[in-house]
Amino acid sequence: NIVYVGFVDLNYRIVAHSNEELQGKQLPRYSYLQKVIEIGDYQAQETVDTTTATEIYDILFPVIVEGQIVGALQLGYSMENVKTEVEKMI
Repeated sequence: NIVYVGFVDLNYRIVAHSNEELQGKQLPRYSYLQKVIEIGDYQAQETVDTTTATEIYDILFPVIVEGQIVGALQLGYSMENVKTEVEKMI
């Protein structure tokens, strides 16, 4: 299940997000996001949504238009179904 999706521009501003309260917010230049926006690397990490205690796999992809990085797409995927399926296999 997708928990959230968003787009961050080259100025580290959230241009669009499934959580409308985050739109327009400025993000710090932390290394996880910097590697995507400045180098074009894909990044992923596991995190927890503190409001719901949902374990999330957070993925960042560079968005490239005409050969230029224009920002990053962030996708949060719930690990709940993944863990359920793994437990079924064990």
